Amino acid sequence: FQCRYPGSLSTPYNNYNRTCTTKERLSKDTDFEDQLQFVSDAVMAFAYALRDMHRDLCGGRPSLCDAMRPTKGADLLKYLRKVQFQGLSGDHFRFDANGDGPARY
Repeated sequence: FQCRYPGSLSTPYNNYNRTCTTKERLSKDTDFEDQLQFVSDAVMAFAYALRDMHRDLCGGRPSLCDAMRPTKGADLLKYLRKVQFQGLSGDHFRFDANGDGPARY
């Protein structure tokens, strides 16, 4: 969109004078990097794992509870391995028994 998020600092990737307005829209002709779906799947996997972990340990109470402060990596990994969802590509995402994501060729 060649605009900058309001109040954000200038970086080499965000060096625009115009401020974004929230009226920017993607079109069907918008090109995406081929790897975008993999980044989205990784972010979504962590989001679902953290949501599920929070639900189990904090009982759905808002914000973090003491059981998640600090969160142990091994505990988060247990939730991460159970995650399943439909990814950005429309494919079913889940980790296999070895902890590997879907094979994509």
